[in-house]
Amino acid sequence: MEDNENNNENGIRKVEEIVASTRILSNIGGTDLQEAEERVWRKLSSELSASSGKTKKRVILWRYWSVAASIVLFVLSGTLFYFSQQDSSSFPEMSIVCTAGEDGKRQVTLPDGTLVWLNAGTQLVYPEKFTSRLREVFITGEAFFDVVKDAKRPFIVKSDAVNIKVVGTRFNMKSYQNEDVVEIVLEKGSVSFCQTNEELDNFILLHPDERAEISKTTGKVTIAKIDAGFYTSWRDGKLQFKAQTLGTIMTVLEKVHNVKIKVTDEKLKQEIYTGKFENGETVEQILDIIKLNTHIKYSYKNGVYIISDNK
Repeated sequence: MEDNENNNENGIRKVEEIVASTRILSNIGGTDLQEAEERVWRKLSSELSASSGKTKKRVILWRYWSVAASIVLFVLSGTLFYFSQQDSSSFPEMSIVCTAGEDGKRQVTLPDGTLVWLNAGTQLVYPEKFTSRLREVFITGEAFFDVVKDAKRPFIVKSDAVNIKVVGTRFNMKSYQNEDVVEIVLEKGSVSFCQTNEELDNFILLHPDERAEISKTTGKVTIAKIDAGFYTSWRDGKLQFKAQTLGTIMTVLEKVHNVKIKVTDEKLKQEIYTGKFENGETVEQILDIIKLNTHIKYSYKNGVYIISDNK
């Protein structure tokens, strides 16, 4: 009996993983997955809670699988329509979905030898083979790319807000769904980018040690000269912040350490901090160091780090 219960729970988790893996394609294709997903999960969860017998739970679990298939088909139908409107070479015939969990990073080698480091909470979709005239991948989250040079087949990175075009280069891209700003940092070579609602002819060129920030809501593009190492060292387990707001830093700490942090003072979020953490410090060690040079204090309650003003 206990094994059946475990199988049910494992099955439900697997369903949720399947649905989660479709989210990145739904973002590219413009499919409204969230509304449909929330509606069916609410209904089925209530049925599962109300059921009393093992047989009934197995029936509902089977319905979970059916719903998962429906959601995936719903997403893919929207995505297929999207790609049907694009150049046929951009269609991901055999797509592989690679995910870095909320508590870790992951390194991936693409079919052309390109290396990709995925930061926590990132999903990457790429074809089993780059057979077209373009090498095209889709991403949500943050990743560092070391792209193999191939002048005949440009490398394209697409997100829900920005498209990046390169030939051979090393760069970092951050485009999380729940963050308004998309960030591109170039370490070596050159990249060009445009927003997804613009024509490809409107690409903007980025040079080494430059960072581009693109607002999803306003479309504003800001380019600044920076030290790329401060923004790409996360793949080596290091954290470096240069003149960044505490709000941004706390968001980074949440992702890297898989914790929840709440800043209670909006003005405190705008305070600027510069620092390096290169020895595998814990989140509390980092907060203690930041506390020495700013006006923050922190406490830990109900699984959340509370950051407040110490003035």
